[in-house]
Amino acid sequence: MRLSSVNRFAILSFLCVVILALSMGFALSTLLTRAVSEWEWENTAALARRQAEIAGLEPLFTLPLTPETQGRWKTELSRLFIGLPEVVRVKVWNRDAIVLWSDDSGLIGQRFPDNDELQQALKGNVAVEIKKLGKSEHAQEPPKFTTLAEVYVPIFSPRAHEVVGVIEIYKIPNRLLATIELGRSIIWFISLVGGLALYLVLLPLTRQVYGREVRETTLKANAHRLEQEVAERTQALHRQTERLTRLSGLTQTVTSSLDTQRVFEAVVQGTLQLFHVANVRLWVVEPSTGDSVLSATASAPDLRKEVEHLPTRFPRGHWNVGWVIEHQQPLYTSDLTQGSDPYIAELAKRIGFVSQLAVPLLRGDQALGALVLNTRERREFPAEEQKLVSTFAATAALAIEKARLYEETQRRRCEAEELAQVARMLNERLGVQAVGERIVEGVRRLLNVV
Repeated sequence: MRLSSVNRFAILSFLCVVILALSMGFALSTLLTRAVSEWEWENTAALARRQAEIAGLEPLFTLPLTPETQGRWKTELSRLFIGLPEVVRVKVWNRDAIVLWSDDSGLIGQRFPDNDELQQALKGNVAVEIKKLGKSEHAQEPPKFTTLAEVYVPIFSPRAHEVVGVIEIYKIPNRLLATIELGRSIIWFISLVGGLALYLVLLPLTRQVYGREVRETTLKANAHRLEQEVAERTQALHRQTERLTRLSGLTQTVTSSLDTQRVFEAVVQGTLQLFHVANVRLWVVEPSTGDSVLSATASAPDLRKEVEHLPTRFPRGHWNVGWVIEHQQPLYTSDLTQGSDPYIAELAKRIGFVSQLAVPLLRGDQALGALVLNTRERREFPAEEQKLVSTFAATAALAIEKARLYEETQRRRCEAEELAQVARMLNERLGVQAVGERIVEGVRRLLNVV
């Protein structure tokens, strides 16, 4: 399922806030642990140095190991350190990493040069290691404690400010660890709750801003769509107005003119300009033979001259024109070059004709001809355009019917005039030969023979 943009942003924001809260909690807890630990160890070291200075223990670090010096170490250390809170053991080292005193007499006099913290303290730095008992110098100590803090405190000579030895203080850092644990818990709680609060504050604002942007984008899209629709409808209205204007002009031409050819020329020119096709041809059925005869044509200015070689007469029922007239139905051809007549297909290919629409000239239940539109690109004619083409074809059919009615009226008028003249001659006192000549001349004019 595809998530919406606002949901994706909400999830990403939540992940970012979680990562930020975790990073902040880890950083703050680490800084707190380091700061509190350093403060604790520095205080322990300061206390040890102060106690050693008060007791004057600095000269003892350089004295040889004798029962007297060991007794003094025991007395002074028991008095100074053993009673301190959390202190469970004290060891004393000289500058050669030799144990000068320990509550375990087996360690006195032994040397442990592999103790890294001791070496660091002999260089003048306070060294601390929180660990379980496991070093070699602790091998004989009972496992009374699981976690101890070994604080190595360097002791300096009062005059030369040189390290004369190290006092190692074993502490159980319960208060320190409890303080650190409490501080970490508070920091993690604040980080997570703060991150959650930040997310809950940002989420409604983000939804509101995103909603506003979505509404603005939607409004802009709708406005753009409306502008396009208005422009399209305006163009369609303009085209419709132009077509109605031309149709009105054609109707006026048909009703005001008895010149059939003029009407045909207006039909093909109007169709060419309105539908922007390459060629328009108007065919009329010849009453005496039933053939389709080309009566008018109009072409685009840049059309090849090969169009003049297209047929101007088709027998009854032949090709697209004959089919349209015979079936009295429009016929659309998407590609003329794939037609059944090889000659016309090859000619259409040379000229560049592709698609064709042929519409019958219907008047009542009779097809008087066909109006054919040819294009130079593959084109489909929507129902609206086909309907308008049929209207133009109906206009041409009306002109044909009107011309034929006019010719029929003129013929009957001539017949009536000739019959009336023959009747007048019969009433006149003329010779038989003169009357016969008059009758023969009238019949010749009626039948239009020489």
